[in-house]
Amino acid sequence: MKAVRAWPDLLLPPRNLSDLKSKHGTTLFGPKPIVEIHTSICTKLAVLVGGCFAFLAVLLSIFLEFQHLTSYTNTSEQNWMVAVIFMVHVYASESIISLSNPKTSLACDILRTCYEAFALYAFGSYLVACLVMFLILTSLMVILVLSLPALLKDSTYQLIQGKRTCLE
Repeated sequence: MKAVRAWPDLLLPPRNLSDLKSKHGTTLFGPKPIVEIHTSICTKLAVLVGGCFAFLAVLLSIFLEFQHLTSYTNTSEQNWMVAVIFMVHVYASESIISLSNPKTSLACDILRTCYEAFALYAFGSYLVACLVMFLILTSLMVILVLSLPALLKDSTYQLIQGKRTCLE
């Protein structure tokens, strides 16, 4: 039988961890806290719920990527858009791996940060590609608008004189 520590000895720190625990899962100061008992259950539940939502997010992003790649008409913009959408896969997998195994969270965080930098670059390139297309279309419209009065000048002159050549 183990000797129980005297009252003044309880104020001192324990000599080893086995002094605090008994064989029934209680400590000298009472039963184990509920937080310690249910931590693994909560972690498993969080991994399960997070895994379901991450799986749903990955499925939706795969569908979106498939839609972009099947209607691949504007390559300069869609290349970068697919790279940005792929970020959903990276974030979802990093979250579940870090949640299920906290020891790997630092490595996953480093990889996620590297891909995040690439995704920011891809988003910037996507904006530049959109801006280039916008500038091309705008310059074509400006050329058309500037040349329109010259085209309309002859037609308007003929309408004023009563000729119906442009209406026929």
